[in-house]
Amino acid sequence: MDGAARAAQLRLLRHNGRELRWMPTGALAVRRFESGFEEAHGPVHPVFYRGSLQQALGHSRREAKFLLVYLHAADHPNCETFAAAVLASQPFSAFVDENFVLWVADVAATDGLQARRATRVQELPAVIMLAHGDIAAPHAGGQSTSARGQKQRGRLAPSLCLF
Repeated sequence: MDGAARAAQLRLLRHNGRELRWMPTGALAVRRFESGFEEAHGPVHPVFYRGSLQQALGHSRREAKFLLVYLHAADHPNCETFAAAVLASQPFSAFVDENFVLWVADVAATDGLQARRATRVQELPAVIMLAHGDIAAPHAGGQSTSARGQKQRGRLAPSLCLF
């Protein structure tokens, strides 16, 4: 990635007119999250979509899959427990990779904070399943996406209950 592309993915935070630090956004923020995740929990995890939330929504629409959003806070003990027990588990990873597009963000990063506000999440960690109204028609498997969503929610719930 050249300097201009990297600069385009960084945003300068300001508070009371003072510069605080550069925060990655989009694919760079996801790569940073993934690097920290693998350092703490190892290489087993679902594929993290590398891009912005809007790009992940578009990708999930093209793939005719639901978008699973994971919001994390590095300093929150429940997030670390959830990451180790659920996200880093092989069964959960395989299920998510087969059925969803997964976008992750730390709420300390710009994208994560924006996603948290947009989804009105109060408690962390948070896993949110998003669907597209324009893919409600039956897909190749013959089920509507809403019927498929109910089935996937039913299969996802036991994984999350293990936490």
